[in-house]
Amino acid sequence: DLNLGQRLLAAQNAIGTHIYIGHQKWVWDASFSCDSDYLITGSTDTLAMIWFTETGDLVRTLKGHKKGNI
Repeated sequence: DLNLGQRLLAAQNAIGTHIYIGHQKWVWDASFSCDSDYLITGSTDTLAMIWFTETGDLVRTLKGHKKGNI
């Protein structure tokens, strides 16, 4: 089960919908790579997360950004 601090972001791709779980606060920014292989999300939890859109797997977490700009 998800707690209230977790936010979900669903993205539609060729094989279906994935739910990206990882941020502990609001997600304010999201952007796809030019080839749509990756999704990056930015949150007020000071994390930016890079996701592989084909599987929904988390590729990398970047820590310490101060604003929700991607």
